[in-house]
Amino acid sequence: MNKQTFNVLREIIISGDNVITIDKLSDKINVSKRMIYNYYKDIEFYCAMIGLNDVISFDNGKIIVNHDREKIDYLSGSIESVGFSQYRLDADERKNMIIISLATCYEPIKIEYFQESLFISKNTINTDIKNVKEYFNSVGVGFEKNKKNGLLLNCSEAKRTEIIIDVINSMDAIDEYYLQSPINPCISYLMNYLKINKYRYSVGKIIKETEDETNCKLSDYYYFKAVFIISILLSRMENGFVLKCSLGQLKEHKNIFTEVLSEKMKDQLNITDDGIRFFHYVLSKFRIKIQVNNKADNPKYINTIIHEFLLKLNESYKVNFYADKVLLEYLNAHIIACYHRVLLNESIDNPYLKQIHDKYSKDYEIIKSNIYVIENGLNISLNDGEIAYILLHILTALERYRQQKLPTIALICGSGMATGNFVAVQIKKHFKCNTVVFSAIHDIDQTENLDDIDLIVSTIPLQMKNIDVLVVNAVLQEKDFNNIYNKLNKYKIIEGNEEQSEHFELTGLDIIRSLFDVNRIELDLEVSDWKEAIIKVGEKLLWEQMITPNYIHQMINLMQKNGPYMVIAPHIALVHAAPGDGVIKPAIAIVRLKHGVSFGKEGFDPVNILVCCAIEDSPKYMNALMRIMSIVKHPLFLEKVLAAKKAQEVYDLFFNY
Repeated sequence: MNKQTFNVLREIIISGDNVITIDKLSDKINVSKRMIYNYYKDIEFYCAMIGLNDVISFDNGKIIVNHDREKIDYLSGSIESVGFSQYRLDADERKNMIIISLATCYEPIKIEYFQESLFISKNTINTDIKNVKEYFNSVGVGFEKNKKNGLLLNCSEAKRTEIIIDVINSMDAIDEYYLQSPINPCISYLMNYLKINKYRYSVGKIIKETEDETNCKLSDYYYFKAVFIISILLSRMENGFVLKCSLGQLKEHKNIFTEVLSEKMKDQLNITDDGIRFFHYVLSKFRIKIQVNNKADNPKYINTIIHEFLLKLNESYKVNFYADKVLLEYLNAHIIACYHRVLLNESIDNPYLKQIHDKYSKDYEIIKSNIYVIENGLNISLNDGEIAYILLHILTALERYRQQKLPTIALICGSGMATGNFVAVQIKKHFKCNTVVFSAIHDIDQTENLDDIDLIVSTIPLQMKNIDVLVVNAVLQEKDFNNIYNKLNKYKIIEGNEEQSEHFELTGLDIIRSLFDVNRIELDLEVSDWKEAIIKVGEKLLWEQMITPNYIHQMINLMQKNGPYMVIAPHIALVHAAPGDGVIKPAIAIVRLKHGVSFGKEGFDPVNILVCCAIEDSPKYMNALMRIMSIVKHPLFLEKVLAAKKAQEVYDLFFNY
């Protein structure tokens, strides 16, 4: 069986007709009737060989087909599994097989290997190798032909992968593989060889997730192209081959769909940044088109517009705004409200406009220069007041980003590096921060990373523009520690180890008292479900700026991901997230619900009491948490909280056991 015989047989199978004339088949396959007769002999022989001689028969210029579903399925599966001993490759198929074999292998391959595996003569293989060499010359790839060692390519992994994709694409193999049945045996072999079957479903899943998330849609044609490209990348990575791509050398193919898909490829498939860049490059070659549901009243479309807007801001701020789920949630709600205000001709007055513009003039201009993405996408015009409110969301996100970043302290000491290193050790003993030591003032003037320095600590008098400077003793005193602490208080400072100075120490009952406040205890709160209960108790810490909005978001995420493990005793839940999820200052809040809600923990529901705990990951706070948990689990605690008339009574429970 060869390619033409296979095409005739496939057309017979998929036609669905019980009787097919030779004339019709000749026109469909675009070959002469004489050739159809020749191909039919091969088909008849093949069907007899696999015991299906009653499925297809010939009668006076007509082909009779028995469309028994079970037999037809068996015939299709049998064809796809035909090996090269039964399938005769044509010249183009042989050439492509050799090219892909060389592109996927970093070791020399002897000509005899191709001669044996492709079942061809020495003269034929020599002609094929000549055609292969012409192909490699046309794509600018070095090609070695060594009689002793064999054939070998001299090119990068990126070029090898590009060759594989180009050759498969030239064979129409992607369409054949995804859209045709049965599949040509040569295509079927190559797809198994390249491990496409292994990855197609997991890759397809993340593409579908991206379509849903971005409100975009790929046609089947481009969907299969994308699945194939990503699967090839994964196959090459699995074999230990690492792409090295220069951003300057490869074109970028960025839009909201590819940005979100790229993030998912990194997270779920562990594809490297070089792999992502190569993926963008190949997409640009294929010119993959993405359809967007661009109805402005569609919430998913608004979400897509916001992602496009943030994509622009990422370039200006060098910050990945996509990673801030709180920003996406709040900005989405704001833009939807804003869109409907414009439709209703409602103007908004922003009393802070002048202050925002004066204090954040540079940021305001960045937002204003990119606001066209939202205006054009939603076909609306936004006034300066609306733009200023959007800026506030961005500024809040930037502050969250800065809080997650450890501050950098530069040390300058006139006595030399030894003194500077000594001061750095003392500072790092008390604060979580980065330190960099300079031996002379002019060194810091010349540094390229001056913008990364948050504070300069010097043992000699010094003034610097735009950076705070503290003059300290080489042996830091308590006053020096306090001054550093106050200067860095705008950052998320967490004290160092147990050996730190006394002015940072809180021990025993004092730590527990520092976490509680009567004003953060509320009785008989009404909520509809567990999610609202977590939000309400979390807001008590949020409004006092003890936590960020992300902390509440993460508490809910943990419940959804891990189940009701936070329900630690009958009718009591200790809700929390990780310290790094948004703890600004350690604190605890408590609510008693008027009507209990289900958290899904059998024998412990309904939950009537929620303790929201936001603490730091340090021994002293962990000890305090253990004490609080023992109080909460005390048999009389539930009874006394349920009977309490005032918040003060609940507060006192934590200090009377």
